[in-house]
Amino acid sequence: MTIAKPQSDILKALSAPFKPEQVRWKPQTVKGNLCLAVAYLDARAIMARLDAVCGTGWQDAFEVLPDGSALCGLTLLLEGQWVTRSDVGSPSEQPDEGDRRKAAISDALKRAAVKWGIGRYLYELPKQWVEYDAARKSIATAPQLPTWALPGKDQPAAPAVVTHEQAKELQRLLQGNRSIDPAKFLTRFHVNRLSEMPAARYADAVELLTKPTAAILREAA
Repeated sequence: MTIAKPQSDILKALSAPFKPEQVRWKPQTVKGNLCLAVAYLDARAIMARLDAVCGTGWQDAFEVLPDGSALCGLTLLLEGQWVTRSDVGSPSEQPDEGDRRKAAISDALKRAAVKWGIGRYLYELPKQWVEYDAARKSIATAPQLPTWALPGKDQPAAPAVVTHEQAKELQRLLQGNRSIDPAKFLTRFHVNRLSEMPAARYADAVELLTKPTAAILREAA
């Protein structure tokens, strides 16, 4: 049974700044050997924050739209009620359709998370021009975050991952049902391997493997 936390506590913890090493940077505008750096969060960092703050009191659902974009409904348990906030993510320009779809789903999750306050403070960062590596098409030197954008002492702790035995049990269940697409299952929890599954999501993973939905099944040949 999940115990609902006070709404104000949840929203405050969700909106707390991330550790500097969790903040990613990408070049937006390039001028010679300089670029305008834009901060963003990886989808796994967002899921880790949700696990740390909400435990099992959150869930997400995705719908791939006809134009290739994806709709994410991010639902949280607030004071005994499930509340959903949604947003749409765009596909990437990668040649593989599966990669484009995963990018759209990841982008949709990040956008929906912002509506819950996760990483919203990054949009308020001052514009920073930094050195640009033209050969690698990437930022050469990451910007410095202002003091107000650094985590405080009440930073949510990183969630624990499943034990070795739990990972083995997930592997057994996954191998026991050949109709399940392993890649889709891992993508559902935004992890690369079973050993990275957050401990707080173990029960959800077992339930999904026991009663798989169409979203994680292999496509018919």
